[in-house]
Amino acid sequence: MSNIVMIASGSAMASYGEQLKNSISCPHRLIIANVWMEDAVNYAKYHLPEDTDVIMARGNTAKLLKEARLPVPVVSIPISDAELIRTLETARQLYHAEDSSIAYIGIEDTIHSVRSFLTLLHRSIRFYAVKSSQDIRDSIRQAKKDHVNVVIGGVYTRQAAKEAGLSCVLLESSLSSVREAYERALEVQKGVLQQKRRFQEHLTVIHSISDGIISINEKGLITLVNRSAESLLKLSAKRLTGKPCSSFLSDPEQGLVNRTLISGTSVSGHICRVAEKDCAISVHPILVGKHSKGAILTLRPLSALPEASAPGPASSESSDGSLDAVLPRPLTLSRLKGSHPAFANTLAAAGLCTSSSMPVLLIGQSGTGRRTLARCIHNGSSRKNHLFLSVDASLLQTSDFLSAHMGSLFIHETGNLSPEMAVRLEEFLKTGLLTLENGERTAPDVRIFASTSCPLNGKLPVSLCCILEALSLSLPSLSSRGRDVGLLADCFLEQYGKEFHRTCTLSPDGREYLQSLPWPGNLTQLQSLCRKLSCFAPEDGMITSSFIRRAADQESCYGVLTGQLPNPPEKTVLLNGRPVTLQQLKDLETLCHGRRKLMAQQLGVSRSTLWRCLKDLEEQA
Repeated sequence: MSNIVMIASGSAMASYGEQLKNSISCPHRLIIANVWMEDAVNYAKYHLPEDTDVIMARGNTAKLLKEARLPVPVVSIPISDAELIRTLETARQLYHAEDSSIAYIGIEDTIHSVRSFLTLLHRSIRFYAVKSSQDIRDSIRQAKKDHVNVVIGGVYTRQAAKEAGLSCVLLESSLSSVREAYERALEVQKGVLQQKRRFQEHLTVIHSISDGIISINEKGLITLVNRSAESLLKLSAKRLTGKPCSSFLSDPEQGLVNRTLISGTSVSGHICRVAEKDCAISVHPILVGKHSKGAILTLRPLSALPEASAPGPASSESSDGSLDAVLPRPLTLSRLKGSHPAFANTLAAAGLCTSSSMPVLLIGQSGTGRRTLARCIHNGSSRKNHLFLSVDASLLQTSDFLSAHMGSLFIHETGNLSPEMAVRLEEFLKTGLLTLENGERTAPDVRIFASTSCPLNGKLPVSLCCILEALSLSLPSLSSRGRDVGLLADCFLEQYGKEFHRTCTLSPDGREYLQSLPWPGNLTQLQSLCRKLSCFAPEDGMITSSFIRRAADQESCYGVLTGQLPNPPEKTVLLNGRPVTLQQLKDLETLCHGRRKLMAQQLGVSRSTLWRCLKDLEEQA
């Protein structure tokens, strides 16, 4: 069923609507709603009947509905010149008013249509152009100051005039004007129904394609998902629509989409992993003229999949159907741990950076968490649903700016930029424009995070340094953060304990020992050690200082796990392509508390191979 809704804006208009309804062949398809102004907009947004094709409305109400960008076209009910002149004569006769004491309060269009006509009649009434209910109230107050006695306007104007103590004559469209608008609404409805039929035909074709088809708008948000894509991703179209493409694409593939959105170039046959399946992805721009207004993604599994022909999605969503429940929890500033004053100050400053698009320079030693802090700022900003791309400065290319479109670009060790890229980065930061290799200039929407472990002066142009250093955040070394070391170790042990299915706890002396270490590798070093401690933790999970020393100082054991060569005189066997001595294996066995299965896992061999090699080395000893 298809409907036309008439917004009556008053009892008189509603009466005309009922008369019209009784005279047409399908009266049930004309729905009358007696609301006006902002209330009419709310009605159209939230309470409009299903299958509404066209809305009819009058005056300011019609204008507000059109400005609300509703998915339904709006046809204006006209106010004829004769109706306005007739209302003016009514005001003059009813209140014995002179022209100068009469005012019309309405939309600019109506005022323009009658101003010249009134001039010919030597009429000089006042005009107040309005766009909203607040404008009407303001105009009523101004009319009183201008010594106006009678106002002409719609239902809301009459209500506001009455409250202000002014007389008002209601300006209404006639029944013939309502019929005229209805005839136009029927013509518009024909076009709407034709568009709906064409869209349904296209949708049927899209759903019948075995490849996954996903449409993305120019903001990178999903607008359409066909059934094959639902089945491949195991997520419903309802949950994916309106989400960013990062909901199912990894960073490199999201970068491909961004490059297509900004450059308008196609990508075909890109092989990647999507929803645990190997797929070929093609990305084609939706071009309007020379400008990209979106993209179409085609997902084709590399092997024949029975799911691709399924009528609906195979659900892997949570019980409440929420897509957010199956996506990883993003890292945010609130999840960063540390109470040291210098770190806390940096964290507070970082919080203020989330609402800005200014470039940020992060200063600190390698391993202090510069990339992590930048990602947290990104995740707390309006760009959080778009790509966070990390690139080493020496490898930075112009295509990386395009890949990070609408997201953030983290440049690691910015002092290593080539002279050419330094010039392009400076141009982008100054003008927002990027010069491509072919000489063309484009304007990707990218926020820049730069990092450095040493002063940039002397490595980059002074002008670029000034731009980058305008907003800088310093990260203290781990060795200077005192008790934060133990706090961070607790977090890492908990994280890796889940990976190795055990619960690990620092003993008081273990905590004290960790805090006394120099940590030249900062957080990266601590994180790596905690993973090792979790892997080889004793049965009770208690991490003591002696256990940490043994794990950290097991040079021969460490050599086995890292592939370092043993001393030449010692007898060796090859394990997974690496020469290993008997002493190294015994050290590893001690660290693993005699668990041969764990030893084999760490060496990447089977238990039988490990047993045979141990036996061979013992016989050679």
